[in-house]
Amino acid sequence: MADLLSKDVRQSRLWNRLLERATPTGWILPKGTPQRMVAELAADSALKDRLIPPVLSPSDLLPASILQELREYARSARSSAYEALGHQVSDGAEAIPCIDKSGILQWCRENAPVEFSESIKMCFIYYREGQLCRLHFDDDEAWEFNFLLCLERKRPENGKATSTYFFEGNEKLRSYDLSPGQAVWFHSRCTPHGRTPLGQGEEVVLASLGMRSV
Repeated sequence: MADLLSKDVRQSRLWNRLLERATPTGWILPKGTPQRMVAELAADSALKDRLIPPVLSPSDLLPASILQELREYARSARSSAYEALGHQVSDGAEAIPCIDKSGILQWCRENAPVEFSESIKMCFIYYREGQLCRLHFDDDEAWEFNFLLCLERKRPENGKATSTYFFEGNEKLRSYDLSPGQAVWFHSRCTPHGRTPLGQGEEVVLASLGMRSV
């Protein structure tokens, strides 16, 4: 399985080089443009291997107390954040015990047709006005599947709020505007995803939980 995953990672990284050039601004590409064709081809190339589509978690999955604990971890970790894909990221390993007691891992295991490794990874993602997430596949071996949870959300002072979007293949595009406590679970190795640039005064903090199959 390790050899297969390594091959998948290499393929994802090749596509990511193309996607970075095709989607430098973070905006969803208009249909019919060469850049949109690259995004669609990337999604189609992984469609046969994608095991689940992006799906929202139940609204009552995460207790309010756990959400607050995760917010505190994210605030504490922000001072060590680094730039990645147009936004900031920090390590979330210290918060994994909080995830263990939340019921999230059990729900994820019940909603994907594979067995998962006991080893999981976690990071926090921070967005502020003007920041974005360029379209990409997750190409870290730990992030074969991704549980993306909204911790904090400040909506823009004017204009439309941003969203996380997913190219699912066969010209299908899905987007989610997550509120605190909401999460999307998806096969991130096989689903190109990104986020449009944040508007005036907008801020978002997410937790990303990475899981891999065995």
